[in-house]
Amino acid sequence: MRLALSALAFVALALPAWAQVGPGTAADPDSVEARIGASVLAFVAGRTREEAGNDDFNPFGMDADTLLFDAGAFFIVSEWTGEPLREGELAVYPQYAMPQGQGTPSATTPPAIPFALMQQGSCHAGYVTGYPVPDAIFALDLGAAPCHAESVVQFLADAYLLAQPEQAPVPDLETPPADLPVAVPGFDPAAPRDVDLQSAVYAAYEAAYTLALATPDYQFWNGTDFAPVRDAVLAALSAQGLNRITLISAPVADPATAMACAAPGSTELRIAFTPDTFGITVAAASAERVYAYQYDSAISPDLQIIEPRECATAGPGRAGPRN
Repeated sequence: MRLALSALAFVALALPAWAQVGPGTAADPDSVEARIGASVLAFVAGRTREEAGNDDFNPFGMDADTLLFDAGAFFIVSEWTGEPLREGELAVYPQYAMPQGQGTPSATTPPAIPFALMQQGSCHAGYVTGYPVPDAIFALDLGAAPCHAESVVQFLADAYLLAQPEQAPVPDLETPPADLPVAVPGFDPAAPRDVDLQSAVYAAYEAAYTLALATPDYQFWNGTDFAPVRDAVLAALSAQGLNRITLISAPVADPATAMACAAPGSTELRIAFTPDTFGITVAAASAERVYAYQYDSAISPDLQIIEPRECATAGPGRAGPRN
């Protein structure tokens, strides 16, 4: 039986300010995001994942027809194909999982159920979260990112990366794990998906950041020996099954060079450091697309995320559409 929204009693509960590290804000109770989140919470019914049955794909037994009815949507999407949602489409990832499978569940960095709806030309995105019981609804402005639950996952992953870098330590570089995966399902360096570029940058930045934390002055590079950074990044990429990405042998001169297109048929990961070595740009580029993280305290105290876009095709920094 479909659950009418008028029958749902819910409160969009925000985590305490000291605990909340996820992006976005607590959903307004009258918003579209709150309606979607309330429908999700009705299926959660105050249960932990284990109490609900712990199914790998749909642990809380969400019903597609009910979600569509409550959201006012026409079609439901449960996977990422690289394209933003079309009018009337609702994307929901029901797994209640850590973003990109990274990190350890906690009250500070809880698993989430991300969603996005394209309705009347507007994107309504957010996520249901809370640990060990999902109990909060957040709304998220995706900006220029594709209207899709996958974009919500990326925003969450980026926020959690900054909050808990220590939870994914760099592998022992002298004795790398023997069971490294050899490939990411579907990864092709000649035609990588945006999610492949995002995963590569995430892994590489995390490795470089962990090294920086271990230095007395928190420098990303000592200015002379690039080998420790390269080895750590190479291990991190291999651990993610992305060892077919071409990793540069030396840092490039500047962010624009880092974000230039790769040679046809390849995917390259490049790193550029600021002159004071306290800042870094990490970029993964194919022959057509690029994704990057950029940290430069002279520009902003926050990590800047360069969302997937067309890469530079003619000269440094020229990343506009191709002719």
